Amino acid sequence: MIVGRACAQGLVIAVSGSLAAIAMGQIPYRVVVRTGQAAPVSEPNVVFDDLESPLVNASGQVCFFASLDGPGVDYANDRALWLDTAGTTVSVVREGEYAPGTSPGTYFTSLPSLTPRLNALGEVTFVGHLDPAHADEDHDRGLWAGLPGALELVVLEGDPAPGTNLTFFVPFESYSIYVSGSAGAIAFSSFAWDGGYQDGVLGGLWTTRTGSLNLLQHNECHPPGTAQETTYWGDFEGLAINSAGQSVFRSGLSHDQPYPHNRGWGIWSDRSGTLAMVAGDQQAAPGTPEGTVFWYYYEYLNEDLPWTDTGKTAFRSRLIGPSITYDNDFGIWAEWPGGLTLVMQEGDPVPGLPAGTFFDHPGYGGPLLMGGAGDVVFDCVLTGENVTTANDRALWRGLPAGCELIAREGDPVPGTGEGVGYKYFYPGCVNNCGQVGFSAAVAGPGIDVSNDQGVWMTDRSGHVVAVLREGDLLEVGPGDVRTVASAGSPRTAGTEDGRAHGLSDDGELALLVRFTDGSKAIVVFSITIWRPEQGGDYDGDGDVDLHDYAGLQRCFSGSSPASGAGWGAFDSDWDGDVDITDGEAFVAEMSGP
Repeated sequence: MIVGRACAQGLVIAVSGSLAAIAMGQIPYRVVVRTGQAAPVSEPNVVFDDLESPLVNASGQVCFFASLDGPGVDYANDRALWLDTAGTTVSVVREGEYAPGTSPGTYFTSLPSLTPRLNALGEVTFVGHLDPAHADEDHDRGLWAGLPGALELVVLEGDPAPGTNLTFFVPFESYSIYVSGSAGAIAFSSFAWDGGYQDGVLGGLWTTRTGSLNLLQHNECHPPGTAQETTYWGDFEGLAINSAGQSVFRSGLSHDQPYPHNRGWGIWSDRSGTLAMVAGDQQAAPGTPEGTVFWYYYEYLNEDLPWTDTGKTAFRSRLIGPSITYDNDFGIWAEWPGGLTLVMQEGDPVPGLPAGTFFDHPGYGGPLLMGGAGDVVFDCVLTGENVTTANDRALWRGLPAGCELIAREGDPVPGTGEGVGYKYFYPGCVNNCGQVGFSAAVAGPGIDVSNDQGVWMTDRSGHVVAVLREGDLLEVGPGDVRTVASAGSPRTAGTEDGRAHGLSDDGELALLVRFTDGSKAIVVFSITIWRPEQGGDYDGDGDVDLHDYAGLQRCFSGSSPASGAGWGAFDSDWDGDVDITDGEAFVAEMSGP
């Protein structure tokens, strides 16, 4: 099956099995499940009725919630969590089934519409609610994890909260749960109490890193690395856990100092085996003038923290100091070789853009992401003489060697016609190969509400490729071609932070696609190195001309491995380099001007 795009030049759709052929210009994909399809359950004639956004792991397994419809299905058993492995879909858990680890006869009454977690081992973690006949309101929620058919209860509301003399209270919802990629460890934020509100509720973080549930930190502990009179302020945020079971989190701080220094923040990790501060307010900000320190800024307190398997993070902060003004008081820092390093600062000149263009505020509405190799992905507002509201936001990759532009408002959009530019972005995900997935709106000739949003992704060379857009035609089964009404949106995460992610390190991007006939499908697109339909068509505009020749010059590597963004457009013999042979093939393809 091949993705088709409705356009003035026409449309070709060819069937080649369950996975699209790896042909020049096409992105391989597979349809995992679609609404109306027969569901693998014991009742006959039951179908998938609705689907929710999927997750994918390093093995290509896909996890998703779906509801059912058919004979014998009602509100008590119409919802289940599913896991697909190499085309075989099985139920992980279903409403109405026995809840493992609870008293006999206790069953799941609901599976909340919250994101489950899927690790590299195929283990699924989820929240479930129990039937009131066997569990009162103080013991009716729990957290379960494991493989299909081997689920185990992790913790139940009302259980003793380790490290305290209290019990768990409203302990977990899926947004506060994180799972280790391969260690099988779980970390979550929760609350504990003594059964009465009058004595307050204790907020804390717990982890199974050591094999059993243990307290990581609670909000009445003294924050490590701070003055004795400093206390935690607000909730714990940004929790993440990596494949080694190491955790990181952020919290606000209350300092015994006059305003504006009475509020602050800190980041802590147990990566060394004991909890220690990674960074915090009033510490010197690397890469800035002497006397400049990190300062409190409430907007970043509830932001997810990037986290890698090597125990590295990145963060945004506000600054204060003698040379800091309104025009340069924000920045991004990452833990790179050599220690904590400035990635970018508001007011810096923007690399690769005309002189007089500067970084403004980093991250209005976009997440901060980090790949396993340490590359930091962020969106940023720009300012300068030639910057307008039509081109003042851009998506960047920060590396030790400098920042690289991924896409900018107003720039030409791959997979669209001449004159079409990005309108705005929704940054989504990054993997360990540096591939970045994002959704965006576009504007220009031929663009209207039926085709103005879609998903794009970089290949392993950094070249941006169109994945799917509204108005595209997608073959979901032999001869079954449907028009895309919504291409979905990549889940916001890296692949090592324990969060719900829809992009694997193998370049598989899982999306929930909606069609104009009201149906839905979960589709996994596979992208490694992009190769255009016509060899040499570097800019994807349907011809091979001097603009493409400029790309050939940038990507030419001789007998060395190719590395320039988009080199797959010129590697005619598929040997991983761009050499004289590929140059000759390019000349043969040239059509001008």
